[in-house]
Amino acid sequence: MDVDQVTEIVMDAARVAILPRFRALADGEVAEKSPGEVVTVADREAEELISRRLREVLDAPVVGEEAAAEDPRLSRALGEAPATARWLLLG
Repeated sequence: MDVDQVTEIVMDAARVAILPRFRALADGEVAEKSPGEVVTVADREAEELISRRLREVLDAPVVGEEAAAEDPRLSRALGEAPATARWLLLG
């Protein structure tokens, strides 16, 4: 996988999940995952899209910030994979 592929994946997620909701989040599309730390439906959707697309082109664990916040066990996948075969998505 090259940088151009990753860039295209991220740009697609921005077009699909982020830009349509810019300054237009509805009630219920913003939540507090911990005190003072918010997450939006756009955050979650973008992470899911990026994670899925990365897994389609690379056989490596992909652990996103939002998914790991909901299931901390996912972070273990990073430690178990070779350093050259893992992705960590931070929002």
